[in-house]
Amino acid sequence: MISTLFILSPRGDTILNRTYRSGCGKGSGSNVNDGADGGPSSDLVVLAAHERSYAEEFFRRVKFWGQMTTGSDPSNGSGGMGGSDGDAEEKKDEGPSGQHRHDVADDDPPTDAQIVGDPRFGSSDPYNNASIDACRIQAVATDGEDMAARIETGEDAEEDSSGAASGSRTDAPPVFRLPDGLSYLHVKRNGLYFVASTPMNVSPTATIELLSKVARVAKDYCGTLSEESIRRNFVLLYELIDEMVDYGYPQITRTEDLKTFIYNEPIMVAPAPGSGIGGLGGLAGGSGSSIVNPKTASASAVNKPVISGITVDGKKQSSSSQKNEIFVDILERLNVLFTANGYVLNSSIDGCIQMKSYLAGKPELRLALNEDLVIGKGTGSYGAVVLDDCNFNDCCNLTDFDSQRTLSFYPPDGEFSLVNYRMTSEFRPPFRIFPSVEETAVDKLEVSVMVRAEMPDTNYGANVVIEVPLPRCTSTASCSVSGNGQAEYIATERKVLWNVKKFLGGSESSLRISVTIGGKMNSQIRKEVGPVSMNFEVPMFNVSNLQVRYLRLANQIPGYSPYRWVRYVTQSSSYVCRV
Repeated sequence: MISTLFILSPRGDTILNRTYRSGCGKGSGSNVNDGADGGPSSDLVVLAAHERSYAEEFFRRVKFWGQMTTGSDPSNGSGGMGGSDGDAEEKKDEGPSGQHRHDVADDDPPTDAQIVGDPRFGSSDPYNNASIDACRIQAVATDGEDMAARIETGEDAEEDSSGAASGSRTDAPPVFRLPDGLSYLHVKRNGLYFVASTPMNVSPTATIELLSKVARVAKDYCGTLSEESIRRNFVLLYELIDEMVDYGYPQITRTEDLKTFIYNEPIMVAPAPGSGIGGLGGLAGGSGSSIVNPKTASASAVNKPVISGITVDGKKQSSSSQKNEIFVDILERLNVLFTANGYVLNSSIDGCIQMKSYLAGKPELRLALNEDLVIGKGTGSYGAVVLDDCNFNDCCNLTDFDSQRTLSFYPPDGEFSLVNYRMTSEFRPPFRIFPSVEETAVDKLEVSVMVRAEMPDTNYGANVVIEVPLPRCTSTASCSVSGNGQAEYIATERKVLWNVKKFLGGSESSLRISVTIGGKMNSQIRKEVGPVSMNFEVPMFNVSNLQVRYLRLANQIPGYSPYRWVRYVTQSSSYVCRV
């Protein structure tokens, strides 16, 4: 059971807020009494103040997580606001897990000033709560809504705190607890925060899955997921959330099941730049491209709502003129670790086949993959496509998969993942990185990074960003690029960013950085250079060689010929080279 669900913009503004349980900051068992004169009591006023500050407090913690975990949060200090109520009785008991429990009388709830100024919260680290450190969930949700949850032990928490203490930037975990007694769970989609708060002991993975469903449904019904689309369709979003969550409990979360209860029509907006990266519709540079030939469609064609009769331009059309379309993305994310010589130490592929259907009548479809596809590492012949493991959507019929490598399914409405797969066998990476470091003087370093595109010259890398961390004692740094792109030194973060808008296959470019440090050179300073990381995406290219042989109707229907759009996208997930 959740008490509050809200959506925040990248700046922290509350776009949408739905409260299911008021007064949740006091705990589930507290009572709120009316005042003696029949008006609202002081307890209710305090609780209302708490509710208004939930979103603000959450955003401040998430935005400055690395600083707050080291005790630099000004709101955690005890100076200036240290007055706590002397009439409240405080009891300190030792729980079974070693956690101190503080109880305050129900008739005298703590105020905001007391929570902030109380030395119990100001001098201690609220993120080292024993109940959180014992089992803190780190859930990572991909844009395909696939989540991987891992349990962090106390040893992992110590590593996180040591990283924060050294000044490195740390992201807030998707689940954490604040001194107000609430647990906050959130996912981030296209810069937007989908957040739920609760005082109860709910399942973190179930709540994160619910938030992911809310983000997916919002994208299905609005066409694109951005701050502007949610603001212009807030009435539609409130209607959707009211059907998805009742009194804090999830109800209907499937896009097609919600269509029966939704009566508002969406207002279309232009997709935000890069809003489709990692999913359907919105490959970098493709959202504004025109149709080149009848067999090619703009990437923005998929950014239309699932409600029939609304085009991508927001115009209504008759049922006879509606297009029957289905969009297919074969999306692969690469995890590669290189040595300084360019050799691959570790590599893996996380891939999925995503679809978005606008087919009338939900006809049965058949999708065929490579005939030489092998499931299970070490069992395939030379040249075969070998996947370590894979899982299928519930709508898939696997009767003919083992013999013919074909899938039969009835596509549901909206965006969904048909197949998720993983591959750890050797493959040829699209880019190789060759870094080198030389000492040119007592206080000077020469850092060079050469990047070579080892893909066919018909392909290219889009929105390539190469990051080179420099020593913390760097005073000045100058950059020069030989080839494509522009490099910039960011003094506040002690790193160089090299941006290449379009990296052609078969080409290579190099970056040279002259670094001046504040002091004498030693081996420790030299080790602070790197590792070099790279972010990119390559359209119409995949390294696993997984191919869609055909996608067609299982049973031919006279006069029914849907448009079938297929696209391949390769992205970097963790593309790192040691120095």
